[in-house]
Amino acid sequence: MDHVVVGNNGVFIVLDRSVKGVVHCDEYEKRWTIDKTGRQGGSYTSSMGNPLNQLKWQIHTLAKYLKDNGINIWIDGCVFFSNADSDLVNKPSGCFDSDREVVSFIMNYSPKKNINPQMINRVKDHLAV
Repeated sequence: MDHVVVGNNGVFIVLDRSVKGVVHCDEYEKRWTIDKTGRQGGSYTSSMGNPLNQLKWQIHTLAKYLKDNGINIWIDGCVFFSNADSDLVNKPSGCFDSDREVVSFIMNYSPKKNINPQMINRVKDHLAV
């Protein structure tokens, strides 16, 4: 997991991808294509696994770990394309290409049910191990 953010409004996983190029996103496909320009100026295409699928797996894994330790809490997350030279085509919900979008997503998130401070502290304690 790249980043786990624990706040008063929830627990979030932020998957960081530093991909350079034009990323053709399709939340339903297993692989996404990336159009790139090489050092010599030539164009080529590569691909990457769908990061939303990886994010779902990481959320599941963290939720299971916490539940196994007596903490039943909803976990959400997002994918952050941190390279300034990335351009997302058909950007799906949950994918961001600016740090401001990530911060806004987390800060403005409304949990489905209120989270008490003791629960947040228990999460922090288990993640600090």
